[in-house]
Amino acid sequence: MDPALWQQRFAQDPQVLSLSPRSLARYHYEIPKMLEHWRSQGLKSLGALTAQHLKAYWLHLYTVQDRRQKKLSNANLRGRLGAALGFVRFLVRNDFLLIDVSRGLKLPKKARTLPRVILSEGETLRLLEGPSDQTPLEIRDRALLELFYGTGLRNSELRVLKLSELDWARHLLFVAEGKGRKQRWVPMGEEAEAWLQEYLARGRPALARGHEETLFLSRTGRPLGVSQLAEIVARWGKRVGLEKHVTPHCLRHSCATHMLKRGANLKHLQTLLGHESIQTTQGYTRVELSELRQVLRRCHPRER
Repeated sequence: MDPALWQQRFAQDPQVLSLSPRSLARYHYEIPKMLEHWRSQGLKSLGALTAQHLKAYWLHLYTVQDRRQKKLSNANLRGRLGAALGFVRFLVRNDFLLIDVSRGLKLPKKARTLPRVILSEGETLRLLEGPSDQTPLEIRDRALLELFYGTGLRNSELRVLKLSELDWARHLLFVAEGKGRKQRWVPMGEEAEAWLQEYLARGRPALARGHEETLFLSRTGRPLGVSQLAEIVARWGKRVGLEKHVTPHCLRHSCATHMLKRGANLKHLQTLLGHESIQTTQGYTRVELSELRQVLRRCHPRER
């Protein structure tokens, strides 16, 4: 069971080629560990793989500890077990395995958690007004903050936005590389659009070094990375005196929560945020209910 050989075969599978880079990285990490565990259980050929081998690996993952000596999180378990299921189904699909030994095994349920940090509308305004319009970098930062909050884009989506994906005539931007490789059109919003125009007129020309098509550029004229975008957002949160740790995802959550408070329809929010399931969007109604409980405890005459 040569891991390199199986990774090569796996990478050549037509269905695998449609996976996202993140999913491919997960398989690249997981397959050698999985094969090594099965080898330690006495398995010499994948053709002899049984449900018991898979269940033993399943149980093994529940005992694995991370670098902090803690058990794997629910999300990590789902990712690693999902990779195991995907690999077994690849074996079945290509007749390397005659029976689907993964049948009947289910992933742990996805934990539904409330967004950890949400800014109030006042806090959001303080953050957005932090950068001045005096330097190219601050104009850039104001534009990207306005765009994060005004559109609810993910960090990974905003990072790869290109000049050609801005439709000024219709006041839209095109998300070509959304989560799960899904595409969608998103309204820019008046403030976000105004600051984008300011950035393109007075910020980006001072940063550009060539014919780079990516919208947001670093000091050296290169596309910003995910971590760089996160650092910019967090830095402005500290500069304006917010005690909360502000992230691009925090602005996404805040955008959705503030729109919901002002009467936005869940289906419209689902489309805006690019959620595959309405259940994901419904998480924001739970945020509203948690706030409602706090108000009841504070204001109701029968509460202490």
